[in-house]
Amino acid sequence: MLNGQKIFISGADQATHMMVVARTTRLRETDDKRHGLSLFVVPMDAPGLELSRMEIDLHSPEHQFFVFLNDVRVPADNLVGTPDGGLRALFDALNPERLLVSAWAIGLGDHALARGVAYASERAPFGTPIGSYQAVQHPLARAKAHLEAARLMLYTACETYDAGGDAGGAANMAKLLASEAANEAIDAVVQAHGGTAFDKESDIVTLWPMIRLLRIAPVNNEMVLNYLAERVLGLPKSY
Repeated sequence: MLNGQKIFISGADQATHMMVVARTTRLRETDDKRHGLSLFVVPMDAPGLELSRMEIDLHSPEHQFFVFLNDVRVPADNLVGTPDGGLRALFDALNPERLLVSAWAIGLGDHALARGVAYASERAPFGTPIGSYQAVQHPLARAKAHLEAARLMLYTACETYDAGGDAGGAANMAKLLASEAANEAIDAVVQAHGGTAFDKESDIVTLWPMIRLLRIAPVNNEMVLNYLAERVLGLPKSY
């Protein structure tokens, strides 16, 4: 029987099942808080499972939800893997998630940058395109360099993952670099557009919330840095 709640569940109303990681051994009964968690497949129509839509101001094809589990009965056959072995299964899914988000961020950054370059090449209030001004050129050029660096890190992480290697470090680096490069790109593009970026018809500022979100979700960049500091650099755990 499962009890608990989770916030920010994307597209929960479109799913037929969800994966739930739940504690099956009490924390006080284990020496390691990472142990005692199990993974279950839960039907969305299970009695006791409730959804509450969140009012998120974001242009997105799916909505976000609170999920509440109140005495939800789950058959033993719905266990994935072994009892108390759910955290390992969860972690195995995190690296490809990091890679997906990295590709997403780079794609959004590429799109935003292309829009900015096109506008800067065409906008010529004094007869000369604003893209010829270094104050406009340099932020766009720097964003391009950082997007390409993030793309190479993503390719490295994907190659490591596909080869069955430990992709944790590379996947987290790719997520960090891609999300920050995409944010740099949209910031430069908004600045190049000036007030026009905030005109709904330009469809520029509408890109910003989704790109900005990727520095926070599905894992915030501070936690990515914690992982890299501890797992890659070997520094003491900070939290």
